[in-house]
Amino acid sequence: MPATHTSTFTQGLSISQVEGENLSVDTASQALAVSTGPTSSEEESMALQLGGDATAVGENTLATANVTATVSGNEDVQSAYGSAAFSAWGSGPADAGVFATAVSYGAVYGDADYGFSLNYTSESSSQNGDTIEWESTSITEVFALDIDGVPTQSSDASDSAAQQPPPEDPQPEPSGFDPDWAGCGCDPIDDWGGGVDGNVAIFDVFAEAVGDNSLVEVEVAALTVEDQLSTVTVVATGAIG
Repeated sequence: MPATHTSTFTQGLSISQVEGENLSVDTASQALAVSTGPTSSEEESMALQLGGDATAVGENTLATANVTATVSGNEDVQSAYGSAAFSAWGSGPADAGVFATAVSYGAVYGDADYGFSLNYTSESSSQNGDTIEWESTSITEVFALDIDGVPTQSSDASDSAAQQPPPEDPQPEPSGFDPDWAGCGCDPIDDWGGGVDGNVAIFDVFAEAVGDNSLVEVEVAALTVEDQLSTVTVVATGAIG
């Protein structure tokens, strides 16, 4: 059975101050989880799925999603990479139920000699008098690589490998795609300069599958309600085999 190693890190902070009748409260929390190791499956295909959701409630709100899902390969080498970044930011009167939340996820299915996954979340809120701001971010990255026919016995396997033709050239990178999207939502306050006035929902998705029997499927939903809500949901799937 393949062994998977996982490391986690969490931290939290809360500060409250009172100056006269003015109450100031700041909270922040962060969490990071990293996993490495091979995956095992009886299926010969490789599939990748990423998704998440960002929702902000308040008078001024921003919800962003940036998702990339790519899977490619041939009969000798298959690889998959994906990233999902979701962020939500909201502000308004403290008694108006201002809130922001973001979640993301990603997974690779199929045999893989090497695998990596990372999930990072952060959440913060700041109340100054009668005004409150919430911010939430969730980022997921996954990678998998499978190389068929890797020699496990030096003698016979080496002779057999020497008789095999060289593998095909790896699939080229998609042309015309720039992953450094300006509004990725990784930090909505920095990206927008803290100047959101109204309710905004943005998504940017790139999905590609290169190989035999390929499949790509993308589902997106975005909604804004004036002076109340911004929300965006994305699910992207790619498969070959």
